[in-house]
Amino acid sequence: MPSRLKLPFGMILAACLVFPAFQARAAMVSLQSPADAQKKLTQQQFVDEVRKNFEEENFDQLDSAAFVARENKERFPGAEWKLYVFYRTLSFPSAGVSATEQAWTIHLKRLQAWADKAADSMTARVALGGAWVEYAKKVRTDAKDWMAIDKEVGGKQYQQRMRQAEKALTFDPYKLMTGFLKKVKREYSAKTESQLRSYCPHWYFVKLAIEQRRDWDWPRYNNIFAEGVALEPTYYYLYQTKAADLLPVPLARGTKGQWEAFADNSAREIGGVEGEITYYMIVSSVRRYFDSSLSQGNFFRDNLISGTRLLEGYKQIEATHGTSNFRLNEMALMASMAKQYAMAKVFFDRIGDIWEPAVWRHKSEFDGYRALVMAKAPSGTGVLGGPYETTAAKSPAASAGSLSDLKATVVSRMARYQKSQDAVIETVIENPSSKVCELSIAALSLTILDPKKRQPEVTLLPQPDDSRPISKVINPGESVRLTYRITFDLPAGEYNVKMKSLPSNDAPFVIGAPAAPRRKR
Repeated sequence: MPSRLKLPFGMILAACLVFPAFQARAAMVSLQSPADAQKKLTQQQFVDEVRKNFEEENFDQLDSAAFVARENKERFPGAEWKLYVFYRTLSFPSAGVSATEQAWTIHLKRLQAWADKAADSMTARVALGGAWVEYAKKVRTDAKDWMAIDKEVGGKQYQQRMRQAEKALTFDPYKLMTGFLKKVKREYSAKTESQLRSYCPHWYFVKLAIEQRRDWDWPRYNNIFAEGVALEPTYYYLYQTKAADLLPVPLARGTKGQWEAFADNSAREIGGVEGEITYYMIVSSVRRYFDSSLSQGNFFRDNLISGTRLLEGYKQIEATHGTSNFRLNEMALMASMAKQYAMAKVFFDRIGDIWEPAVWRHKSEFDGYRALVMAKAPSGTGVLGGPYETTAAKSPAASAGSLSDLKATVVSRMARYQKSQDAVIETVIENPSSKVCELSIAALSLTILDPKKRQPEVTLLPQPDDSRPISKVINPGESVRLTYRITFDLPAGEYNVKMKSLPSNDAPFVIGAPAAPRRKR
């Protein structure tokens, strides 16, 4: 009996997913060409090619393009994943969000035909699921419809379409592999330690969107997210989705400071260049949920955002992947909203008159911010360490204090809490120095330590008791009192909490009811 050839499961599945590409027609070369040829396509050219092949039902070429994008992890200038652009192109008919019902019917029918024809295509099913999600959003109209129609979240039509999305994602990668093995008539034996339910990171992006149709369950949601980032830790869109869901009520299901702490934790956990880029991608995505008008632009006032880290993320994007007109416009807007006029002027100078409709709500908003920046920016923007660090920005830093000048006292309101969501931690940060200190994210962060290491270190940001924004600076001799609440489950046991970056004490507390006393015999 011949010995069984053992190969890694991921290799077998990869071969399974790319198999249809071997049957592609030679005449179609744009998406079928090698990776180095694909890299020459601009993002818009790639979108046009994907849509052309879809409308002509060249499904083999689509499978091949998605496989290459997934394996190469290629980004376009501006750091957008080619894989994400591929799927988002197929999530809508060619007319986009303004497509008619007829166009949606044709679009979904063609996606279903692809899934039916290519029984071993994971890509077809993920694309189909993503399109059903976007189609479902069309009938999500107002808060009343969203919460109460027919006792179903979002109403009957919304639920029906979301169920179709979930049905599309319910496939077994092992069965896809089995179909491939039948085609090539080879015998393989493989085992995998992974319990991941898909081998495409965008599957998890769609799956998180489908969670919106259910009664909310953070543990279930977090399990899906954790599986997705375990598969691909740098697929930014998973982090963007969760950050949006962590926005405080009524925007989403979180509390004040929660999404910022998540962004900070995610960047630290990933680390390095990709960590800085991920922080930028999260903040830039969440920014779209806030008013950007000149009179209401309060994104940087009401959220705990590290401007230094945001700028570093952009620098890493441009250095690693190159920039795009969208990113230049985005940075011009964010720097203007943060009142960093010297920095904003650099970006407006680079943009010229090429404003980006996807960033600015209308041309008048672009013109208004540009006029404000040109009037406010200091003259003579001398370059110090790069095009975004100016002499005007340097002078205040010379008299500013550092985090080491501050000291903090941390206190738990109670020694023991029944469950982690009852825990309340208070901190007083004092500035005994003679210098003004900025309260950065690092200065505001608490860290929860588990002596028994049942889970990794957790970072918390404060959640104010009222709607007043936290002061961003602390003057000499002043102090700031902050309140922190734990909004997630911690296992029962003993914990210590202290400031993450400031000198402070360790404050102990316990989660869980005390053990019942033993009966005397």
